[in-house]
Amino acid sequence: MPRLLPLIVAVVLVIAVSVRVYASSRSIRAPAEIERWLRQRGLELQRMERRWLTRGPFADIRPAGVEHSGLLFYLRAQDHAGAPVTGWLWLPPGWQLMSPDRWRLHMNAGSASPPGGLGTPLFTLMLMAAAAVVLAAISAIVLQHR
Repeated sequence: MPRLLPLIVAVVLVIAVSVRVYASSRSIRAPAEIERWLRQRGLELQRMERRWLTRGPFADIRPAGVEHSGLLFYLRAQDHAGAPVTGWLWLPPGWQLMSPDRWRLHMNAGSASPPGGLGTPLFTLMLMAAAAVVLAAISAIVLQHR
């Protein structure tokens, strides 16, 4: 049993991290305050998806998904005239506790090309695949030492 302890700990950590990433992305669908903030700017939100490992149009931020990068969303909306617009919303770390004037919005007229970075399902899948590789390596080491 003591030899299996690292494997058990690794499995629990991988599952916890994967569930945390997936759950946090689901809990930030489109909070009412973000929708209200966009509406004040003449935009009616249609879709908002979190993006990982990209800066979007914000070259001065860390790639989203890196520690203390805040949250980066790709948006599809309609302007006050009903025309489609796409763009990006960056919420700095601790955005719920700060004034929305620190949020950054970058919108494009019309439909832009697909967003960069990774969506949450693919990002979570990559984390789980990396964890599976680590678990396989730990299992091989544990089995080799038997």
